[in-house]
Amino acid sequence: MAELVKRVQVLLETDEYEWLKRLSIQEHKSIGAMVREALNKTYRRSKEDRLKALDRLFRKPIFDEPVDWVKEKDKIIEAHIKRLPGLPDPL
Repeated sequence: MAELVKRVQVLLETDEYEWLKRLSIQEHKSIGAMVREALNKTYRRSKEDRLKALDRLFRKPIFDEPVDWVKEKDKIIEAHIKRLPGLPDPL
């Protein structure tokens, strides 16, 4: 286990603290260990989760066929120009 070197103070309501204290006794863990475990489960993604996300991202091509980026750029510009007030519609 990594060396614990930073201290954090958290203020809880009495009922929250009592609930956490009872749970820590049932789990045979310190309150600090319970908080660290909850933080890791809630906010830190495991390496496996990150690899699964990358796999989903790169598993299938985003486009089914090659994209002509010049044409796509022209479509975006044309759509933007149509939304500008006071300009005549392009032919």
